[in-house]
Formats: sequence, C-alpha cells, structure tokens
Amino acid sequence: MNMKRNLINMAVLSTLGLAGTAGAVTTSSLGEVLLYPYYSVRSGNDTLVTVVNTQDTAKAVKVRFLEAKNSREVLDFNLYLSANDVWTGVITTTADGAKIVSTDTSCTVPALPAGGVEFRNFQYSGTNADGETTSLDRSREGYVEIIELGTVTTVDIDPTSGTLSFEDAVTHVSGVPLNCAAVVNGWKAGGVFTNNSLGFGNGLSSPGGGMMGTGTLINVANGTDFSYDPVVLDSFNTTPNHSEPGSLLPSLEDVDPKVSVTFFQGDAITSNWANNGLAADPVSALIMRTAVLNEFTVEPALAAGTDWVVNFPTKRFYVSPDIDTDPDSADKNFDRPFTQDFKLNGACEEVALTIYDREERTTTSDIDFSPLPPSGKTSLCWEVNVITFNNTNVLGSNLALNVPNQGFNSGWLRAGFPSVTGAGATDGAGFATRQMVSDEGDTYAGLPVIGFAVQEYVNGNLGGVLSNYGGSFVHKYNRNISVD
Repeated sequence: MNMKRNLINMAVLSTLGLAGTAGAVTTSSLGEVLLYPYYSVRSGNDTLVTVVNTQDTAKAVKVRFLEAKNSREVLDFNLYLSANDVWTGVITTTADGAKIVSTDTSCTVPALPAGGVEFRNFQYSGTNADGETTSLDRSREGYVEIIELGTVTTVDIDPTSGTLSFEDAVTHVSGVPLNCAAVVNGWKAGGVFTNNSLGFGNGLSSPGGGMMGTGTLINVANGTDFSYDPVVLDSFNTTPNHSEPGSLLPSLEDVDPKVSVTFFQGDAITSNWANNGLAADPVSALIMRTAVLNEFTVEPALAAGTDWVVNFPTKRFYVSPDIDTDPDSADKNFDRPFTQDFKLNGACEEVALTIYDREERTTTSDIDFSPLPPSGKTSLCWEVNVITFNNTNVLGSNLALNVPNQGFNSGWLRAGFPSVTGAGATDGAGFATRQMVSDEGDTYAGLPVIGFAVQEYVNGNLGGVLSNYGGSFVHKYNRNISVD
C-alpha cells in the first residue's frame, strides 16, 4: 500500500481516530452540512424539514432552498440553534409557488412571520435569467441545503446594556429564546453584525458540526409519508463565516481546506484539490458515482408505484447558462465532470439504463425515457431529476421522466454515467468530462449524485380506513476511483 498516496486502511483510520477530523471534508452521520435531496409541494404534497443541534453549544446555520432545474436560490435565512435544539419547518404550496412556514421559536434572521415566507424567483429571472422559465411555479420542486456558519460565542451583542451575550440571546428559557429581537437588530444598519465590531468570526467561533436532520414528503389526502435522511458532510470548514441573511454565501464551494477523504474498496482515500481542482471539487469527490442503483415495483395487484429522485447537488458550480443560439461546442460553458451547458430544457447528461426483474431477466433492447429530452438521448437534464416507472408518478412531479414497462413489474435498475464522445467529451479547458483528477493524480469517475427512491401501495378505503402505504429507500451506487 502506497502511504505517500494517502491510502490508509479504514481499520487503521478508525483506530487513530482520524475519521471526520478537521482538515478534510468527508461524509458522516453528524456534521456541518446537511443536503436534503428533494422537496415538493406538487399534487398535494408538503415537505417537512428538521435540523437538530446535538451539541452542548449554540450554533448559527444558513438555511437555503434551491429550485430543481438549475439550483437557483429561492429563499434563505440565518437560523440560530440553541444547545441541543431542534428547528422544524414545512414547505407548502401557495397560489403561485411555494413558501416556508414554521411555528418553531428558534431565532431566525429575518424573523419568520406566522404566515410564512413565499419563495422568490429573483435568482432565475430578469438579469439572472438562465434560459428556462421564470415562473414562480418553478419553485415548487427543489432541495434544501443547511450549512453551519459557526459556533455562537459569549460576545456582547447589545452595546447599550453591555450585559447580553450572543449565546444567552439565542438560548431557550422555558422553551423560548431569551432575546431574538437583539439578534435581528444586530443585522440592521449599524448593528453589531453589520459593522464587524465583534472582530474575527463576527460573533462566531469555528464550526463544531454535530448536526443531523430529516426530510418528509407528506400527502395527507393520499395517506402517504416518505421520510429520508439528508446527506451529511463533516469537517467542511475550519473558519467561521457569519454571512448576512440573504447572502448566497457560504455555498458548497466554500469547503476549506480543499481536501476530501472518501472510502473505496476498504481504504480511505485522501485527495487534494487546491491546485488542479475547482472550488466544489472536494464535495463532488465524496459523491462521485459511476452508476445509481435501486429497486422498483409497479405490481398491478398492489396498485404499486415507484419514483426515484436523482440530485446533482454541485452541478451548478460546473455548468453555466448558454442562452444564445450557438452550439455547445462553440461555447462550452461547462467544466468537467459535466458535459453540457445549461439552456432551455436544461443541461442534459446522458445515462445508460439497465433493468432486471426479480428473476435476473433483462431486456435485449435499449431502454429510453419517455418523453425523451430534446437531445433525443436518454438523459437527465436538471439538477434534481425524478424518474418514474410505468407512469405511476408517485410524487406527482412536473419533472418526471418515465421508464416504460419492460414486462417486469418488480426488479431493479442501474442508471450509469459512462464516458461520452463528441462535443461533450472535453470541457472548455480541454479536460476530459465524466471524471475529476486531484492534485496527486487520483481519478474519480462518473458524476456527483445523491438521492433516494419511494414506493407507494394504494389500497384506498378499506373498512372506513384509508389504507395507502409508502416507503423510501436510499440509492446504492457504483463508484470508481483510480489512485495514481
């Protein structure tokens, strides 16, 4: 084993206590970043979101909602969690789009009104238009990022009294924070957070991690509930970042240092991305996969249906809009590992579908989605994609691509990301797509992807009881990392 290449056996890593330590971002069960792959308010769905601070110190986090097509932000705010606190919110529909509503008492800036706050289209309309629709309806599907800004300190945030510490202000007393108004005032013109009078960290010390959460797609009328855990990143950043409410920062590009630790074939692979990489590469490396695998069922006797959510959460950092009429080969507004610019109908990534039933049988012909994207190829075109089987449309998504019935009512599917040829084989800098190469020469193949599947069983009303059921199942993956 070549120790110079930073390959360390997992057992050794665990023994040394190095997993999840500061200095290299990695996936974990608790951490500093939570990625919720999908929210929806379509077809009667609401989406419940929770975030839990499992630590004995208060923390500040950025809560960000992004629409599904191009990960344009539709809302964000700062949330201040007391020690051992839980924040809850629900994304629900409005006349034109969606909104976030919360009855939770934890401090937010801006403060969330009782009726909630509607999502906005400012980041994909006007001068921010990306070639796709500018309608608020676009905000009805997307995903959620929660990124820790840092640990709340005991610094004074009320100069007039000199007695109110930041930590005390956000800490619950009999179930209610002591003084959320003082935190909000700190972000107003002349406030202690706006003039940086608090010095380094602006009231925060280094992030401490320890966050967890849940996402739930609930449809009361249908009697279904699909719950999932977010993807968790730990050791994301060693520096506090008390960004102002409404800021697009921090993002997944702000991982620091630019080092990732991921596990492959029993080894922990440490890769550096500071020199040859792009800003989001350490995060992308953790979730680079050559294929997504999961099960499906559309059994008629059970009135069963299956949908998959396939999310590329770092795609927006590699793919830029191209709203002119030039061919992609002329502009190449994309960077590896992706292969296309973003324009009307998305930035389409070709996939290879292989399907099996429960008795190992497979089809002899190629499988295509219906409807096919404008490219005429089997592709996933958005940052958040929904794949449905046999038009069962469990989630009622407007983005759904259908896998037609192949004569198999139950089985499993592999959606692969093989290398491509032609205009998408290299990016504008001449680097090969469908892969990333670290400073050391470690090659990560595929695309960065997360997600889950949902299955529904519809019995309707049985004996006066609505008897519909559902479950969610995290995706499984193939991956390929070649260590130089």
